[in-house]
Amino acid sequence: MGAIRGYRDGVLRLYRRHRRSCPHRSERHRRCSCPIYVAGSLAGESVRRALDLSSWDAAATLIAQWNTNGVIGASVASIPSIPEAVEKFVADAEARGLERESVKKIRDAVERRFQQFCERKGYRLLRQLGVDELREYRNELAKEYAPNSVRGRLGYVRALLRFCVVSGWITSNPATAVKPPRAEDTGVDTFTEAEIQAMLHVAETFNHRGIHGPGNRKRIRAMILLLRFSGLRISDASVLARHRL
Repeated sequence: MGAIRGYRDGVLRLYRRHRRSCPHRSERHRRCSCPIYVAGSLAGESVRRALDLSSWDAAATLIAQWNTNGVIGASVASIPSIPEAVEKFVADAEARGLERESVKKIRDAVERRFQQFCERKGYRLLRQLGVDELREYRNELAKEYAPNSVRGRLGYVRALLRFCVVSGWITSNPATAVKPPRAEDTGVDTFTEAEIQAMLHVAETFNHRGIHGPGNRKRIRAMILLLRFSGLRISDASVLARHRL
């Protein structure tokens, strides 16, 4: 539907269509029971339809909710605030059975870093988040973290907003237009075979009461081999379930 002629974007007008039996003819009359319609456009979307309401106050309240959320047909209760959306996103991650470490990273990226950024800037509604706001968030991260870390944290925010799009709370994901910083591949220094054998030898022979009993020696050797052949970080390897080996 094209823009309704005569109304600029962001303006929604209420009017009545009187029945033939109604003695009133003014489109703005408030005290009869004839149906109320809305016409205009909001956020680039045009509308002209009946509201299935006869109360002018109820119709005005509904349109105020549309304007608050910036979405035609939305109600205040149907679109969560940013903290509520973050809570639902984390709960969804937990419900999908993600690893504890993965959920921990999500919480740190969106519940701590991103939500605190929004609170500090006064952003509470999802519609307040645009490309400029997400770029500002990226720039703040870049002052504190290395490029690869910024890329990862920005990725979690992109996933959060994608979750909001799929849920129908926003129409597009502004984070997709925000490019992460360029990270140069610096290479990885690996242990030599001699160094690995030295670590295994220490794990098998070193003795310290309360720390390196026979059982713990086997566990330390297993950890060294797991790190060597899996490429996992220590934080991930330490919580790896036995059935996944």
